[in-house]
Amino acid sequence: MKNRTLISILFCLFSLTGCDFNKDPVLSLSYEESAVSHELVIHAESQSLPKGDKLYLRAQLLDSENNGWLTETDTVIWNSSNEKVATINSSGLLLAKSQGATTITASVNKDGLAFSVSLEITVSGAMLSKLTLVLANEGSTPKGLTLPFQVMGEYSDGNRIDLTDSSELQCHIADSTVAQLTLGNPANLIQGMSVGNTVLNCTYGDTALEAGKKISISKAIPVELSLSLEYSELPVGSSSQILAFAKFSDSSTQEITNSPELHLDIRDRSLASIVQEQDQTQLFATSTGTAILTAKIKNTELSDEVSVVITPAEFSTLNVTLEKDEIPLGLSTHVQALAELTDQSTINVTRDPRVIWSVLPVTIARIETKENKLTIKALKPGQATLVASLNDGQIRSQVPFSVSEPVVTKLSLSPNVDSLPKGLSHSFQAWATYSDGSIAEVTSASEFQWSVDNTDIATFELSPHKGMITGIQVGETNITGTLSDRWRSTATLTVSDAIVTEISFDETELSLPVGLEHPLKVNALLSDGSVIDISNSPEISFIVSNNEFADFDDQERNVVVGKNMGSTTITALAKFNSLEHQNHMRLFVMPPVIKRLSLESTFTEITAGVPLVLQAIATMTDGSEVNVTNSSTLDWSVKPVGSAELTQSTEGITLTGIEKGEIKVSVIAESFPSTVTTQKTFTVVPKDYTITLVEEAISPLSRSVFEGYDIDDIKIRHNGLTNFDLLNTTPRYLNNPLVRVNQQHFRITGVISPFKAVNFELPEWFDEPIASAYFVDEQPLFKAHIRAYADVRQNDDKYAQPTTENVYQYEKELRGFKQLMNNYDYNHQFIGFIQSYMNSRTRMIRHEDHWCEVETLLTSTRSIESSSDHFAKFKGNDTSPHTLKHVSLIANKPSATYMMLTREANGVATVGDGWLSVRDFRLFSEGATSPKTTYLHEKMHNHGFGHKGGMTYGYPAETGKFVNQSWTQFYEDGAVEASTPTLASQYELKDLGKQFKLEISFLDKSTSVPSNRHIDKFILLTTSLTKLERSYLIDHNNNAIEIYPELDSGYEHTYVFNNIEPIQPQSISEANSEPVASKLIFVFDKPEQANTNNIPTSIIFIGGNREDTKQQANLVINYSGSGGFVSKDGQFVYLTKQWNKNDNNVFTNEVNTLSPIEAEQFCKEKGLNLGTLKPFRSRDMMDFQTKYQKYGTQVGLSYETGTPMAISVPTTYRPSTITEVEKGAVIVCNEQ
Repeated sequence: MKNRTLISILFCLFSLTGCDFNKDPVLSLSYEESAVSHELVIHAESQSLPKGDKLYLRAQLLDSENNGWLTETDTVIWNSSNEKVATINSSGLLLAKSQGATTITASVNKDGLAFSVSLEITVSGAMLSKLTLVLANEGSTPKGLTLPFQVMGEYSDGNRIDLTDSSELQCHIADSTVAQLTLGNPANLIQGMSVGNTVLNCTYGDTALEAGKKISISKAIPVELSLSLEYSELPVGSSSQILAFAKFSDSSTQEITNSPELHLDIRDRSLASIVQEQDQTQLFATSTGTAILTAKIKNTELSDEVSVVITPAEFSTLNVTLEKDEIPLGLSTHVQALAELTDQSTINVTRDPRVIWSVLPVTIARIETKENKLTIKALKPGQATLVASLNDGQIRSQVPFSVSEPVVTKLSLSPNVDSLPKGLSHSFQAWATYSDGSIAEVTSASEFQWSVDNTDIATFELSPHKGMITGIQVGETNITGTLSDRWRSTATLTVSDAIVTEISFDETELSLPVGLEHPLKVNALLSDGSVIDISNSPEISFIVSNNEFADFDDQERNVVVGKNMGSTTITALAKFNSLEHQNHMRLFVMPPVIKRLSLESTFTEITAGVPLVLQAIATMTDGSEVNVTNSSTLDWSVKPVGSAELTQSTEGITLTGIEKGEIKVSVIAESFPSTVTTQKTFTVVPKDYTITLVEEAISPLSRSVFEGYDIDDIKIRHNGLTNFDLLNTTPRYLNNPLVRVNQQHFRITGVISPFKAVNFELPEWFDEPIASAYFVDEQPLFKAHIRAYADVRQNDDKYAQPTTENVYQYEKELRGFKQLMNNYDYNHQFIGFIQSYMNSRTRMIRHEDHWCEVETLLTSTRSIESSSDHFAKFKGNDTSPHTLKHVSLIANKPSATYMMLTREANGVATVGDGWLSVRDFRLFSEGATSPKTTYLHEKMHNHGFGHKGGMTYGYPAETGKFVNQSWTQFYEDGAVEASTPTLASQYELKDLGKQFKLEISFLDKSTSVPSNRHIDKFILLTTSLTKLERSYLIDHNNNAIEIYPELDSGYEHTYVFNNIEPIQPQSISEANSEPVASKLIFVFDKPEQANTNNIPTSIIFIGGNREDTKQQANLVINYSGSGGFVSKDGQFVYLTKQWNKNDNNVFTNEVNTLSPIEAEQFCKEKGLNLGTLKPFRSRDMMDFQTKYQKYGTQVGLSYETGTPMAISVPTTYRPSTITEVEKGAVIVCNEQ
């Protein structure tokens, strides 16, 4: 083996806590064998260190690639050549012990090979390793005091040396305003300068060692106490201020007398005490002797004391008082003098000879002694001072006083009176005697008051003169006079009975009708003001100056009777208390007057609204009778107020009942001596709006069974006066039909069969001119116009003429659907169905076994003649919006001829107006309870629908299901009509400028008293209108409540309102006599024209009730223009209607026409001007007319001349036929 040693000295960072073994070694030794070289190296931080220091050494065996070969089981042997210089343990920790040098050797055996390496270590002298700052007190130092400190040095060999006095030590304080440093003799000190914190830092020589301490300076503390008293000698009861001063460590001085840190005490507390008075601390002397006061500052050794000599108590103050400080002239007042000693005791010195008395000035008063008491005698009015002195004037007291004018000493009353009659008065005087002996009357003095013990007997209050007393009641009482609430005098007064002073007639003049007697009243006025009736007194007598005009009754001598018209004088004579009295009055005898009234009438029960003539008959005072009904002197009245009306007519006074109940009519007539009244009771029975149907009034209409009809065509014919015919030209059963004549509703009781005329008479009380009369349709939904029952395809044997039985089958279908389609639930179901159906990917095209064919006619739709124009005439299709489909189902009126189908299909119909045919077995048959799909399917073809829109294949099948579940009486003639609760829906359109308001109210024909029915949900459908702008209801308390449609109603222009406040209908009586209470209100923007894309502007209302699912309240409104349109150019267009009688006296609702002057007034009433028409005979004029009334008339200002004119536009393409006419229907207005 070949050995090779390599020593390499390198420095690496090495600490006592570990090392970086990637650094090069300080010394290494290597051996090489078979091309493998190993090297033992020592890792050391340094090769020199000071005495007492330690150094870790580490040995490592490395190969040529610097990989370590030693493991934890390998042992390294360490050795020091001079252990006096340094020692090393088995772990490689070297300890420097003394200055010098030594060799450190490391050796190890590895795999049979020995490795060794050495390192020279030098030990220098010990080194300073740490500075420590030591304070004499680690707490705070009071301001002004000093704090010693030391700086200790710690060396590497463990020695600790005081370096405080070393010249190499440098110390400084961070903030010299808080503390300052004093170095040297006799010690190193820190002196506190101000309260606060700072830092003391010290360094030594050029080392980096530093020591620091926080210095806290607290407030200064007392170091000396000084105690003093204001007086060194005190009399008992007096005080001396205590003062205590403290000198503080910062040389400041402060009074601490009241400090809680100071403790004051007296050694003998029987001599004195310490008291606190306001902000002062005082020593209070309580008994004679020498008292020692001590003081000590708490928690310190600082104390002081002082002595005081306490002498007996002395006079301190003198207090003089007067019994009165104001002495009336001639009177005296007592004097008192009290002396207060220093011990706070008081003695009376009034008569003490040591007290000297004097009065200044001496002319005002003098000092006297009376009854062993000192007094001051008032000599004359004025101001003076009483002076008293003690101890040769050292103690004085003086009190000012005044001498006033003399005062009353006695009060007396005069003169006395024996008795005073009740009601009469007597004057008393009051006299005052004064302190100076003078006497004066004080009756009128403001400070003098009179009083009476019993004011029920006499009083001073009835006279403005002071001292005047009046007797009130018989009796005796005391009278007292009081002066200034002090002096009083009393006298006794006796009040005797009142006496008569005069007599008088109760009336100075009298008007007495001929034949009427009148008792005269004479009064006596007594002294007490009371009046007594002496008319029948034996002391009185009467004289008439002229007996031709009047005389007295033989039995009652004070009763005068009028004999003839004229005037005379009556004198009354009387004697009382030996005094004679008389009085006169004037009598005028007038024509006879009403003595009694009677009210006459033919009967006492009247019908509300039916006038009854009353007559008033008067019985006169001369016995005659006169009819005074129309006399202006009568006052007629009726109670309760508002229950009836009284009016004057040529026949007499007319009584018209308003409300049901008992009323009293009163008549009052002015007569003598007062009014005459009569009264009569009447019973008002309400108007009966019921017309009872009698069998004799019903007659069949003359017609063929195959004749066509409109299912809405129910008319009213006026036969004259109040007689009418209701013409039911439909197959419908009318249950208690409602008719409206003028503004009054009437119910015809009973069921009117199809195709019947009913004659009826209005009640007797109805006496208005007949302006309008029409049937109120409560079931306006479901429309049909049957042109005829006929075979229009006679050349095709697939079709056949209906038989009478077939017509009956069709009528059964029509009646059933009329009832059904007015049901709310049926319509609500349609909303959900049609949306779901049209959204479905697979639509059913066959229902039951129905097979259908359709035909399309090229002929145009002809107009429909009907008594009602409230339907929406248009042609729908399978792609029509859902709302249009719904409106078409219930409000569109197709026109078709009905015939029978014999083979090949179940039904065939034209798409649109034309004809309809159904196999007979697909129509009504006996025992059936619900309809098959075919009739409604084919009818929907007449509406314009094909097979893909849910209207033919689709909802007809749902209809059958609905009937089976909810409508079991579908085919029973008249049964559904009689059992279905219906409400009549009424509407009014109101103009709001660019908007219109629709108001809907309801009438319950079934009752004359307040109805218990209501609607609480409804559906609103609109066509050719913009969205609903606002909706609210007016409840029966006239509160407006906003209501909103459901957000998920289904689709546009269909509005579903659920759970609204109940809307109450009016009864017939209420509707005929009271304004509408509850109603629904809707606001829309006005449409631009009557039709949009051939769809008319219409509104359909369908009302329902959550509790009663059969209840109906429906309305179809064909918006004709009474609410107005707003054209594209901003003009306001109106089209109004009115009821007129045709040549057959049947009322029809026709378009109203106005002359240009009338149209101007029409616009003016709306706050508008007459608008300008389109150019005469222009395309614009024809288009304008078509928008609102095709082939009609218009009225407005001429485009060419600006003058008002009416134009007939009977064409859409031939302008030459346009002409000027007298009146127009379409009214054009402009904003002013």
